[in-house]
Amino acid sequence: MSTLTFSSPRGSIVAKSDGDGSATGWYFAELIDWYAITPSKSDVNERQQAHGAFGVAHDWRMSAALSAKLTYLGSDHDDAVRATNEFNGVMNTGRRVTMTFDDGGIVTSRAVSVRGAKPNDTHGGAEVVVPVNVIAPDPRRYAPEVVTVATVPLSGGGLLFPLGTTSSKYWDFGADGSSGRALATNTGEADTFPSLLVTGGLELGFIITDVTTGQVVRFDRPIPVGSSVLVNQRTGRASIDGQSDVSGFLTRREFFSIGPHETHQIQFAPLGAVTGTPQLSVLTAPAY
Repeated sequence: MSTLTFSSPRGSIVAKSDGDGSATGWYFAELIDWYAITPSKSDVNERQQAHGAFGVAHDWRMSAALSAKLTYLGSDHDDAVRATNEFNGVMNTGRRVTMTFDDGGIVTSRAVSVRGAKPNDTHGGAEVVVPVNVIAPDPRRYAPEVVTVATVPLSGGGLLFPLGTTSSKYWDFGADGSSGRALATNTGEADTFPSLLVTGGLELGFIITDVTTGQVVRFDRPIPVGSSVLVNQRTGRASIDGQSDVSGFLTRREFFSIGPHETHQIQFAPLGAVTGTPQLSVLTAPAY
């Protein structure tokens, strides 16, 4: 069985792909173009005095137009009206809605703009039919994020001299160090931009380097203990504590992507003094 879910801050609508025709709940009968490759935006310029056309340097893809047909089977008319109101509340938030398709255990999602959803007039009945049309500005599908963590780099210990003078008579190399690096892997089939989540406290900000490519993202602003900064590399925006936009403090914007089946090594480095236990979380969603 497959499920189609629409989620927003106001809740979720979960529709199943099949039912026995009597159980109450949401169902969907159609999901159009979920796996489609969207049209190319690149123009084709025909050769005026030769066969064919000039080559296309890169096929940039359009946004994805998707549609689905949902049905709610209610216990009575009042239940159908309640479900319709709940549906409208989830879908009409003024913001993008997360659309997730679980295709028999293979789960992918998109952030979509709801362009139209028109529940039918039940005429006193208990069944609601809702055609839904949405646009995904980013045409790619994303699997659930994989999180890898790097802490502030620390130097390790060394041999204690004279050798063998510890109580257990072994060679003690001291405390372990930390490289400040995390590995980020894209198991998908399309390029993906990992998001970067950094927690405070950092006196002056941080530098994050994709060691694999040499690209650098630098953020010059204090991050207090208890606060966090999220850098969305796909959009090029940064926010603090999920609220204020702090993109202006990104002083180096060499945003990096990870190709299909690639693993990149990501270096985390603080700027200024460190308080508490800051860390970098690399959030990599495999793309398709």
